[in-house]
Amino acid sequence: MKTLETQKPVTITDRAVSLLQSYSHVNWALADQAMVSGVNFLTGILFARYLGIAEYGKFTLVWMAVLFCNGFQQAGIIAPMMSIGPKQHPNEEPAYYGAVFVQQVVWSTLCSLLLASGVLLSDFIKPEWQIRGLALPLATTLFAWQMQDFLRRYFFVRNLGGKAFFNDALSYLGQLVALLILFQLAPLNTERVLWLIGATSAFAVIVGIFKLGHLVVQREKLIQVINKHWRFSKWMLASVIMQWVSGNFYFVAAGAVLGPVAVGGIKAAQNIIGVTHILFQAMENFAPAGATRALTQQGIAGLKSYLKGLTFFGTAATGSVALFAWCFPVFFLTTFYGHDFEGFATILRWFCAVYITTFLTMPLTNGLRALEKTSSLFTAHFTAGLLSLISAFPLVKIFAEHGIMAGLWGSRIAMILILFVALRKVMEHEMEGSC
Repeated sequence: MKTLETQKPVTITDRAVSLLQSYSHVNWALADQAMVSGVNFLTGILFARYLGIAEYGKFTLVWMAVLFCNGFQQAGIIAPMMSIGPKQHPNEEPAYYGAVFVQQVVWSTLCSLLLASGVLLSDFIKPEWQIRGLALPLATTLFAWQMQDFLRRYFFVRNLGGKAFFNDALSYLGQLVALLILFQLAPLNTERVLWLIGATSAFAVIVGIFKLGHLVVQREKLIQVINKHWRFSKWMLASVIMQWVSGNFYFVAAGAVLGPVAVGGIKAAQNIIGVTHILFQAMENFAPAGATRALTQQGIAGLKSYLKGLTFFGTAATGSVALFAWCFPVFFLTTFYGHDFEGFATILRWFCAVYITTFLTMPLTNGLRALEKTSSLFTAHFTAGLLSLISAFPLVKIFAEHGIMAGLWGSRIAMILILFVALRKVMEHEMEGSC
């Protein structure tokens, strides 16, 4: 005769541990992005302080080229991997991720060659810029930096958040420590800073490659993945330029009409509310894959539930930061920058509204990515970019700084409306097809 085993009662601690384990991928993503964003903030201060304003401006301009190239990498490789990768059967994962890894190596190589060629061409056209010596360090750094960024995303999409955190620690914390040491030993310039970033990124890549796991490269699978990624990301690739325009053209107009002081004050205000980038970037590490898993396992109903939870969590977090900034704008501006910036308190309040609407585009974007309906992303970015091109100079000339903020906020509202209508339409179509 069997005896009934006494079950141990479930305690609050057990439930807490279970909850933490269930959301471990989120916890790692938040911790990782907090570290990366914090280090980027500190290194930015070190660059500006020790390079000097002229050399720091030079570094900022050349680094914009790296970020521009990275936008295409995000659209063409990272975004499809984050949404398509979780759909792979376990037996297919080695060949799929092997194909994506090959894509990444080829892409980074081509970008590095093109960037080096662009620097040499610029030196030929404008020799007074004296940037010929940046061709090799910039190209090398671009390759290493993109490869390290790919590895961190790869670890997150495969639910290996701990490995992603460790790899980023090697790259970013290593960069911070190396900078602190070098700043004490010798004067730095843009070329040496680029070599340093490239070296720490390359070290993290070398270590990360040994933790990739089993990958297989198959010619047929490579062609299949390239075609699938192209269908997924062709509209996103087309939207990269318009996305840059929608986010940056108002600042170009401000510089041309109002001068650098206005741009500096607006950017300073944005940096304060920019602490929410920790959340935004962390979501990019887990939300696309999470939305795809919800769709795969539970269908449209599961995707809706996931996106609603994401929206509630993100709006609450972004809104909390925005509320503090809204209530005490002068305190934050004077504490971080001094009394010269307190005149931009209203601009900081504007950014509170802009960043809440910016967040609201993210769940909608992740839903469309999970459904592999990305043409609407191009439509949204194209519309926002077109509005920026048309309205930037008139708004700045008539309303000065407030015109910039109204334009930024209006472009985000337009994106939300376009993405929401598109996502609802696709969901209704998918639900009708499943009936």
